[in-house]
Amino acid sequence: MSSSSIFRLAKQMSAAFISWLSPEPTLPEISSTLLYIRPDYIILSQSQEAWGEIVGGYPQGWETQLTKTILKEDYRQVATWKTAQVFQAYNQWGTPAT
Repeated sequence: MSSSSIFRLAKQMSAAFISWLSPEPTLPEISSTLLYIRPDYIILSQSQEAWGEIVGGYPQGWETQLTKTILKEDYRQVATWKTAQVFQAYNQWGTPAT
């Protein structure tokens, strides 16, 4: 499945799970793609961060950088566990986008 197919599927499902196939996108590509498709929810997990560091070659703490980027772009953190965080898209009036 191509990257563009994965991104279209994520948009249709209105959720983005950062679980990528090869070749690995760069961190700016992940950020810009998520902000372009603007899913209602973004879920970032501890296992995805480990995958990014071990397999994808991303720098340690790359999910923290991604979190800062999406929080600047009308997303709010709506749930947190030890192993994952959930962010919800908000519109310009400060209400959920859905």
